[in-house]
Amino acid sequence: MRNAPESAIAPMLRAALMSAGSAPQRHRTLTGGSPHTPSGAAEPFAPILVVAVELAKALPVLRRVPSRCAAPYCGVRVLVLLHDIPMGVVWLDFESDELAPSALAGVIRDELGDRIRAHLLRDGAEAAAEDSIPVDSLAQGLGGGCTDVPSVPRGSKASVVLATRGRPVSLPLAIDALLQSDHPDFEIVVVDNLPADVRTASLISERYSADPRVRLVAEPNPGLSYARNCGLRAARGDIVAFTDDDVVVHPSWLSRIAAEFADTAVTCVTGLVEPAELETMWQWWFETAAGFGRGIERRVYNLATAPDSSPLFPFELGSYGTGASMALRKTALPTGWAFDEALGAGSPAAGGEDLDFFLDVLALRGTLVYQPAAVCFHRHRKDEAGLHAQMRGYGRGLTALLAKRLLMRPHERALLLRKAAAGFAHLVGPEFRSATKDTVPAAPYPLALRLQEALGMIEGPATYLLGRRRARRRQGAWRPASQYHSSQRS
Repeated sequence: MRNAPESAIAPMLRAALMSAGSAPQRHRTLTGGSPHTPSGAAEPFAPILVVAVELAKALPVLRRVPSRCAAPYCGVRVLVLLHDIPMGVVWLDFESDELAPSALAGVIRDELGDRIRAHLLRDGAEAAAEDSIPVDSLAQGLGGGCTDVPSVPRGSKASVVLATRGRPVSLPLAIDALLQSDHPDFEIVVVDNLPADVRTASLISERYSADPRVRLVAEPNPGLSYARNCGLRAARGDIVAFTDDDVVVHPSWLSRIAAEFADTAVTCVTGLVEPAELETMWQWWFETAAGFGRGIERRVYNLATAPDSSPLFPFELGSYGTGASMALRKTALPTGWAFDEALGAGSPAAGGEDLDFFLDVLALRGTLVYQPAAVCFHRHRKDEAGLHAQMRGYGRGLTALLAKRLLMRPHERALLLRKAAAGFAHLVGPEFRSATKDTVPAAPYPLALRLQEALGMIEGPATYLLGRRRARRRQGAWRPASQYHSSQRS
């Protein structure tokens, strides 16, 4: 039930590259070499440089530097922003050791020119008067400002909950990025989910003790839901955003999220999560098969306006976003609401707590907004063992949360069972089995990863029961008095 990225590219030697933009083939062939050859790959994997560029500024020279595995990057994946708003993704190969700004500008104009020009027209920019934006203008920077920048509600304090468990290397990268936020009033609540390991507390004390925006709280009970609930209780703001210690946010991430809550009907906001790197084949397979990207169009979800193109709604869970970039309004949720501690990383179910929250938002007649201008970057699992565990956890989390909805949400049962047929057809259909995972024949998605996800789906209901028993010993899962009105059950 997860969407594949809008653009897909084969990071294989001599593989034909394809994307949604269908640019000329000369921008679609990567050459180079790498010592990484994971099982199932037809040829050695060639690392891809991942960058983001802002069109308001002059485009940079992209250099073919050694990757983290010492092999040179064979090409580059470029997230294109204009006034901090995503325009799309383009891919280029390194035909030499440098890519000039004019070469990058030409590809951006060819693939994303219409979208960029539409944005400039809304801003009343002079460059939009041309039928085609000059390459020189793109290369030198379009400048100007956006006329459609939403403002953060006045007097609105935001809290960011950052759960961590024994990751002193990546944690400061996440915190430093959050501290660059342009939000006028925010705090960072770091939740140490492994307080027995003193490295996290030492890091916060030594590096951030002078910054009043950073606070550390401890949650000894292992599990992401326990950590997030601890952070939610400690948060001083009504708007509470959540991200992870392997995520780096854009400076405008928090402001773009908070601005959506100016609409009092909004209960939850999610954002665009891009890959931070594509250094290994395992990261590539995750991005193409199960990546967090949900597109560059803003979307609004609530029970009153079911999408015509979504036969699984409201159980088309992959559309809403991910826990790596989400926020809630505390006062819009019932007293005592909490993330289900029988779900999530660290529980037997290993996931699903964020998707369960999204369903709670809709069931409570709240509104969920996906805002792609809230951009952040996630570092995917690099190795085979990590990705196998993650895909099995995804399978478990999916069926565990559905089992939870059947057991604990009686008003949803009829609707969920009616949607089950469409869900089963999706799981066994050709799109799930091949199209969304096997983006190119040269790099077929491994059968072993499919089996891990399938095994996880089989295990999910039992793992939820185990997790519920464990959570019940401490704090019971929240149970609402009612869900859908009778008019909303069909």
